[in-house]
Amino acid sequence: RMELLRVLHCEQPSRILEVGSNAGHSSLLYLTMLPNVHVHSVDICYHKYTRANLKMLVDAFPDRYKFECGSSHKKLLTMKKQNVGKYDLVMVDGDHSLKGAYNDILHTCHFTNDRTLLVMDDCELKCDPHTSKVPCQTPTKSFKRAVKGGLVEALNESKSMLDPESQNCYARYKSKCQGGKRINATNA
Repeated sequence: RMELLRVLHCEQPSRILEVGSNAGHSSLLYLTMLPNVHVHSVDICYHKYTRANLKMLVDAFPDRYKFECGSSHKKLLTMKKQNVGKYDLVMVDGDHSLKGAYNDILHTCHFTNDRTLLVMDDCELKCDPHTSKVPCQTPTKSFKRAVKGGLVEALNESKSMLDPESQNCYARYKSKCQGGKRINATNA
């Protein structure tokens, strides 16, 4: 979380879209660190505590926090139809399948511009599946596919100083992002 604090301090986002909230720890961090930020979270709400925790955030920050339970793949498309506007920072930590993580990047394109920062959790740019002794995490593969496809431009990689197992990849969305293609079973 130390790296995320640094990013929040440098970027000073006013609107954050969070795909995958789990217990709401990151949302609480955004809301307490940035007194004017507005956060919109989407989570599948698989765990019983998720809905309860996120409801507490709504109660504590009623004008600044909103959450929706359900599949990000469906919710993000619904949000697109609702024209919810653009976000300054998008945090993707939802579906960890190759198709799901890629589609989370793709579907968030609709809410971005060329200054929007993407933070992809469980991602390590330097992981090479041909030389790594441990398998690369699936979000890494999805992130690299989005970079290769021109949806985002990778900025750097970071490991948290407090938690060496925690990894994030960072990128800026590109204008081509709107024209990205979904992964299906034949091109996964």
